[in-house]
This record gives sequence, C-alpha cells and structure tokens, in this order.
Amino acid sequence: MAPSLSPIKKPVFSQLLSAIRSREDLKDRIKHIESIPSKKARFEDWPTSLSPELISVLKKSGIESLWTHQAQAVNAYEKIKNVA
Repeated sequence: MAPSLSPIKKPVFSQLLSAIRSREDLKDRIKHIESIPSKKARFEDWPTSLSPELISVLKKSGIESLWTHQAQAVNAYEKIKNVA
C-alpha cells in the first residue's frame, strides 16, 4: 500500500495568497505564480540494499513502499558507495 498523502487544499492556499497580496509589506515580494498539474504518485519496490530490519520498521510506521525518487536516491547512493 502506498503512503497516504494529504492533498493540498486549494481554498486554504488561495486564502494564504490573498492574505499575502493584501499586506503592503509583502505584496511586492510575489513575482510569479504558476499552477502545475498534479501527477499520479509512482512507487517502486524496496531496494535490495536496504536491510530487512529497516524495511520492517518502515512498514510498521505505515510506509509500504518508496516513491520512485526515493528508491532512485537509495540506488544512486549504493552505486557511489560501491565505487570506492
């Protein structure tokens, strides 16, 4: 099971942005706003380099798998570590 994420609530963010824009001391600090469409989360299996004990602890904490970028980071670290 993938980790559960709380979606960003647009009304809350828009309220924050409106509050910033209404303050004289902050309104000129915003130079660019861009909405980027969300993407579906991608997950990977546990890297084989992680110990079963660590994976067990992570699973007990509610982390069932790693996001793709997390697994890639672990694998990249392992490649660097094994070069020396």
